[in-house]
Amino acid sequence: EPIVLDNDNLRVFLKDSWVESVEETGQKYDYSFEVTDKKARLKSKIKVNTYGIHDAFLTPNRLNLVTSELRPGTCGRTPPSKFSQYDLSTSKRTIEIANVQDAYFSPSKRFGVMAFTFNPYEDNEFDAVGFVDLILKPVRLKWLNNRQKKINLFVFPKDDSEKIFHLDSAVGWSSDEKEMAFIVSWYRTDEITGRDYRGRYLVYVKYSNEKFLTFLRPVDFEKIGYKNGTSPWIDKVELSPKIATFFIHESKGKHKKLRLELPN
Repeated sequence: EPIVLDNDNLRVFLKDSWVESVEETGQKYDYSFEVTDKKARLKSKIKVNTYGIHDAFLTPNRLNLVTSELRPGTCGRTPPSKFSQYDLSTSKRTIEIANVQDAYFSPSKRFGVMAFTFNPYEDNEFDAVGFVDLILKPVRLKWLNNRQKKINLFVFPKDDSEKIFHLDSAVGWSSDEKEMAFIVSWYRTDEITGRDYRGRYLVYVKYSNEKFLTFLRPVDFEKIGYKNGTSPWIDKVELSPKIATFFIHESKGKHKKLRLELPN
């Protein structure tokens, strides 16, 4: 499908975010974005070599892209993506963030929460959760949880602190977009029985002056019918004062609402 991005000063057009040759050859393709500066009446192009464009949006004078980094049909978990930002006044890339597994941006696209995997071929591999401020120049990636760097702003109970974590839901944002809520899970495998054990937490994050306050509360999904560690598909989260509402996908167009009090 074509991509058309428009604001008062700029228009960005891409004829096709996915081309058949990528599927046929398994090779990357040069996607060419046409950029029009409406006031200066100038046109330029930005070429991006990748397998496909997952997401594209504008922030002031910048083009933001999430692109596919594994060829079609590659085995593994969710194929990782890459986040890139381009300065449209110079057509230069200003930042590139690799190994993105999932990305959830705030409604105004000021901020984003990203999940990362550093080994996409390893089943259940999940290594980090980061926060990006897209308005800052340059964009900054701040780690909320990163096993490689031994960073953990999630204050888990001691017995859970070393387990493997997953971002298990979409992200809900407050009206000023400086508060967010989502579900994370941990799991471990019993070495004797081989059985997986899983637990979940509601995470509530406040962002102010480039610093974070994080709060957690255990969530028991078995109480609402999810047995044996199965995980609900939460594709939407709404945040209001003191309450996070999680929309659990049940079928096309049908959701179950789960309202949880925010931890503090």
